[in-house]
Amino acid sequence: SEKCVILGSGGGYIPRIIYYAQSELLKNNLINEIDISLVDAGNGVGGDRFYDEFGFDDLKELKLYSNYTDDIFDEFNNINYLHVDADHNADQVYTDLCNYGTRMNKDNWIITCHDTHFKEDEWTNTDLLYNAVARWSNENNHNHINFNIGRGTTLIMHRPRHHRPLHGQEADRW
Repeated sequence: SEKCVILGSGGGYIPRIIYYAQSELLKNNLINEIDISLVDAGNGVGGDRFYDEFGFDDLKELKLYSNYTDDIFDEFNNINYLHVDADHNADQVYTDLCNYGTRMNKDNWIITCHDTHFKEDEWTNTDLLYNAVARWSNENNHNHINFNIGRGTTLIMHRPRHHRPLHGQEADRW
């Protein structure tokens, strides 16, 4: 993906994967630059800023934002990959999808939403998170697939005009 936006750091796992993927694309002249924006409100797992605390010098090329502000939001256009793992309140997840989902690249994009399924009720009801993700996806006529493995990840994909919707039980079987 050329332009990636990551909401929430998830302890650095997704930012590092995306950074290394873009590094390989850059090395093979498939993209022109590293273009990753991380918006994590200055928090990582347990409030630790993973990129400061753990010495991930390799991530110094990421654009780091401690919070959403209108003056930075304008640069988030034509996003190819969006990862949502920030505020785990269902209403905020839906709002994040509404705010950033409209800024996706017209033809080539994918969204992942983390923590859409896990057994422990550590900080929220994850059924509500999945329902918020599914609601946004359905309202915007996109396909979504929920992977109920570990804490769960839901993929939201652009649906070409000639394909019928794939969601609900049919998507879960896929």
